Amino acid sequence: MNYGTIEELQEVVYERHGLGHRLRVCWNEEESWTEFGDTFEEAAFGLISETGEVAQLVRKDKWEDHALNEGEMLMELGDVLHYLLLFCSLIGVELETVARCNQLKLEALDKGERRTFERMLFEAAEEDTVIDNVLDEIDVALEVVSR
Repeated sequence: MNYGTIEELQEVVYERHGLGHRLRVCWNEEESWTEFGDTFEEAAFGLISETGEVAQLVRKDKWEDHALNEGEMLMELGDVLHYLLLFCSLIGVELETVARCNQLKLEALDKGERRTFERMLFEAAEEDTVIDNVLDEIDVALEVVSR
């Protein structure tokens, strides 16, 4: 079975967990994450657990003389991706947006603008602003900085 794009895979992961269509999770304290109940926890703990499996393979390679197996690693990284995609779906964010946010964060760190990046991102979340618009603003702001 070929899922094509990351976005298509994200939809499959979302549906696999019985969530039907995508929903936007509200970030405010009144609604919290109760709309999704166990699924939100499953995504968080699944991500932690599968990341731990990756760390376990590295630990065994380094200290237990168990050679790192590419197949095992790919399988565990695929599981990490699965739960990351589920988490992204639950909060209504595309994986590409996460990647772009991380890229801008790294650029901000390189230019000594970490606090500016965080302030802009956090303020946008409080105002429920469209995240892609905020990332565009951050991108423009970072272009001006020449460190």
